[in-house]
Amino acid sequence: MMSMGSGLDQYLAARIAKDGRYVVVTDPQLADAIFTDQIGEHFERELDHLYPPPAKKDDSESTGSGKQRERVGGFSRGRGTVFLVDRSSRAVIWSTYVPAGTSRPRDVEKRARHIADLLKKELKDSPAQP
Repeated sequence: MMSMGSGLDQYLAARIAKDGRYVVVTDPQLADAIFTDQIGEHFERELDHLYPPPAKKDDSESTGSGKQRERVGGFSRGRGTVFLVDRSSRAVIWSTYVPAGTSRPRDVEKRARHIADLLKKELKDSPAQP
């Protein structure tokens, strides 16, 4: 879990762990996927910090001038969208939008419960993760 606004990451981790379908780990090196409420350049930098890419001779991000190619697009912290990102491919494998209400603990916990229920419902027919 990446840090999310109003402590949503903590409530969401608790709900997902309680469900028992997935294992929530504290060591990022053991994670298969990452929950976040923002994707884009900042998120990419955070992933690079947690999971440094292997050094390559031919860097596909580099242009012939030696400058890094600028990434286009991305999302800042959106008030309600949550993404599940595959650690290896960095592809968004699931997302949902649950509007962020107030930052009161009761409201944040309710939102986390709703997100966890949506994840469970949408993936209920897939085989359980080891």
